[in-house]
Amino acid sequence: MAKAGLLFPFTFLAALSGCDQLGGFDRTKALDILQNTELPDTSRVPIKRSTVDCLLNGGYLTTFMGASWTITPNGKAFINAFDYNVFGGEGFLSFAPGAKLADAQVTGIGPASQGPSSGAATSDAVKQIEFTAHYDLSSVSNGASAPDCLTTSPATAGKAIAKKYDDGWRIEFTQLPPIVDASEQKQGTIQ
Repeated sequence: MAKAGLLFPFTFLAALSGCDQLGGFDRTKALDILQNTELPDTSRVPIKRSTVDCLLNGGYLTTFMGASWTITPNGKAFINAFDYNVFGGEGFLSFAPGAKLADAQVTGIGPASQGPSSGAATSDAVKQIEFTAHYDLSSVSNGASAPDCLTTSPATAGKAIAKKYDDGWRIEFTQLPPIVDASEQKQGTIQ
């Protein structure tokens, strides 16, 4: 009986010290995962007109009457897909494989909903990460320099979900940071 009485206080102290089966999840862990995860080539990165103009002027895109868009061979080194609504002033692009986040800063971590079909509203194995970042395209093409408008955008806000699997945490981006220029960010046109 004396041995069992000593085991309970040890277990309680281990729980208080932050030990858990998931190995902990904090801002350092979230940042490491964010910066080491390649963006899926199907990711939709929000863009504004300034980015379209930069890509057109740099020879990465061509347009026919502003309605249809073609990614040039130079553009295909960095851009996998492109869609822009001239009338709405917004669009999306997908980077070629190898793109990552750069200069990410984690601004918050909290519980994430797993959806109505999961049976539980939240779990220690699913976390929402809020962050700011811009993009690193240095691994995307074979030594070609990426257009400045894709890599020097001010850091903007994004969101991701981290899920714990048997081999570690994996990330799913739910809102990628938009690509903007400094004037758009100062005018408060982006969040």
